[in-house]
Amino acid sequence: GRVYVNMARGAGTQRLGKHARADGKAVAVDFIGGTAEDVTRDVDGERLLHAWCMVVAWCLLAPAGALLKRYGKTVFALGNSAKPGAGVGLGAAFVSHIGMMCAALVAALTGFVVAARVLRQGPVSHAHGILGYAIMSFALVQPCVGAVVPLVFPTAGSA
Repeated sequence: GRVYVNMARGAGTQRLGKHARADGKAVAVDFIGGTAEDVTRDVDGERLLHAWCMVVAWCLLAPAGALLKRYGKTVFALGNSAKPGAGVGLGAAFVSHIGMMCAALVAALTGFVVAARVLRQGPVSHAHGILGYAIMSFALVQPCVGAVVPLVFPTAGSA
């Protein structure tokens, strides 16, 4: 498999350092074929974009959406989140929660697509990538669950 390398141990040295490219871009190393080639795109920039998208999605927007759902009507005085027995309500707290969670999903999907584009190496075999695929699968299914539960259990969304 092909691996993008930004840090490497130089020939004859015991130190790990930034790869010796003037532009700071990565080198693609094929460990099976024994070849290496320059990467023309900025892998560091794409990885940084992936990181920022995920930080915004999972550390800012998703927690804010959860807080709006939990405390929106009591602490933030945004009105009812749902009416008892009426299924999904359209109170400001509920709408704010949905908007924040949709923004989190868009940011996470953007980061996911960027990462998938950067790491076009075939099957994912490292823990970070496997967790990324698993979490994004759950993140894409969860809105469907959130839409179906009030229809199946009409009073479940009234809290």
